[in-house]
Amino acid sequence: MLVNPGGPGGSGLGLATLGKSVPNNVGDAYDWIGFDPRGVGLSRPALSCLPYYFSGPRLNYVPLNDTLENIWLMRSKDYAMACATNNLKLLQYMTTIDIAKDMESIRVALSQDQISYYGFSYGTYLGQVYATLFPDRVRRMVLDSNVDARMVWFQANLNQDLAFEPNIKIWFRWLAKYNNVFHLGQTESQVEKQWNSTLKQLENNPFSNIIGPDEWLDIFLLAAYFQQTWIDLGTTFADWVNKNDGDSLMGWYEAVENPVRTELHIPPSAIHNELSSVYGDQVPSLRTVQRSSKSFREGREEIEDEVRPGRPITETTAKNIGQARLLIDHDPYITIEKVQEQTDLSYGTVQRIISGHLKLRKLTARYVPKDLNDFQRSEQIRICKKNLANFQKETWRLCDVVTGDESWFYHQQIGRKSSNVAWVAIGDPLPIVIQR
Repeated sequence: MLVNPGGPGGSGLGLATLGKSVPNNVGDAYDWIGFDPRGVGLSRPALSCLPYYFSGPRLNYVPLNDTLENIWLMRSKDYAMACATNNLKLLQYMTTIDIAKDMESIRVALSQDQISYYGFSYGTYLGQVYATLFPDRVRRMVLDSNVDARMVWFQANLNQDLAFEPNIKIWFRWLAKYNNVFHLGQTESQVEKQWNSTLKQLENNPFSNIIGPDEWLDIFLLAAYFQQTWIDLGTTFADWVNKNDGDSLMGWYEAVENPVRTELHIPPSAIHNELSSVYGDQVPSLRTVQRSSKSFREGREEIEDEVRPGRPITETTAKNIGQARLLIDHDPYITIEKVQEQTDLSYGTVQRIISGHLKLRKLTARYVPKDLNDFQRSEQIRICKKNLANFQKETWRLCDVVTGDESWFYHQQIGRKSSNVAWVAIGDPLPIVIQR
């Protein structure tokens, strides 16, 4: 069962689990195959026009005046030109017919005589094209929420907007019905007034300088699509209005704008929970997941690590820890750079081993000169008096000082503070530098 979520341009990878949602375990009879259509998500080559075009906060979608309308016309033209400029050779092969042929390639790769297909929205049009091109290869086909193929695509989107208007008002009436829960208004008109007030507020002061009126509409448009989102989106709406709490709002924004997970509507917190169940203590931080979601939303398409300057971070292993321990035990004054040199570990790894595993810190050694016996003390006084007298008579020579018995002045690298810092276990006393 191949699956397409629509769009055009929606990622279908996440729909590989859609079979679980089919009632009465009917979905278990099929292998659900999600795929990213060409140019989308993880498909290669990818189509990229202006990666930051959709980054928030955007100007108001609604052309309330000529200036706004002209700006959006110009932005749309720039986007189209960027698509043509950056992807000239690829663009001519990005049609629905090409994607239908890709589906046929998937069928061949799966060694199936026929395939079944489930598509919704634009996916219904894709299914129609596939069935037209390869009528003998279709086993079963479910076309959900059909689009009018005669109006692809500009007019179809305008017609869709007309349908969204009554749908969102149905949700407003539902929120008003449960005003004791959401506290957004007792009537549809009161909820709509609160809605419009919020749009105006975000236009003047976007949340986190990211979510303005356009981003707000992108999020809550889901309520016009899916009734199962009403409770969660209603709670998000209420939290923002009644508590000025935007955490849930930001979570929805990240999910809606993420190009890979858009159709699943999964916020970063839920993604983090999924990762935790697999990786346990090794899971990336929630902040890392949020940054990754934002990165993909802003146009990143590769999943490989980006090239960075400097040495790569090396793994902390028992062997690496043992190497560092031996070097430090041999020479407590050794620097991180020297350990790095002799172990071929990165600077950051050496730091983590010393502080996190060996529990060491660097302290400046306390200098203790050699204890002198009585004869050495008297000799010290005699030589100093002699040198002072010679200096006063202007008959002193440098060799008188150099050749004198001044051995008690010699010590271990006392010249610089940095050369007398040693690795010491936490809680241990200061190291001591004595004459050698």
